[in-house]
Amino acid sequence: MSGAHHPPVDLEWVVAQRRRDQNHTRDCLRYGASDYELAQRWWEPHLVYVLRVHAEGLYKVGLTRHDSRRIRDLTARGRADVVDFLLMANRHAARLLEIVVLNATDSARRFADRMNQHHGQTEHWDGSLSPLALEPIAAALSLDEHLVYWSVTLPSKTSREP
Repeated sequence: MSGAHHPPVDLEWVVAQRRRDQNHTRDCLRYGASDYELAQRWWEPHLVYVLRVHAEGLYKVGLTRHDSRRIRDLTARGRADVVDFLLMANRHAARLLEIVVLNATDSARRFADRMNQHHGQTEHWDGSLSPLALEPIAAALSLDEHLVYWSVTLPSKTSREP
């Protein structure tokens, strides 16, 4: 495990937290936006991305708002390459897609250094498992009739005011 200067990560806790996140995310996609989430811009488009991190030989899945510099920062100076990305309608749809990828890659999970002071060290896996294509996973998730707000994008309240 690289990143020895960071506290050790408890995989059991990470998996339990991901399960809680998945349940919460599914609820949000079932019942819609809260004022807090609108203010945080969670209902604006978000990108899910898969990177190949060269120095560590790992893949990483993550998400970011559509207008963020995060991907550019993570790939700066040739540190990583974008393997796949998909624009989702909102953060919750993006998070659910990210969680499905994380669940599918648990068998190859590795913990990495934080990249450019960003979080995400638990979202990596080794090269023994090829990255999953994001689009087919998202297409399958979109068929879930309980995810009523899967395709909904809403502007933040501040961007809707004159």
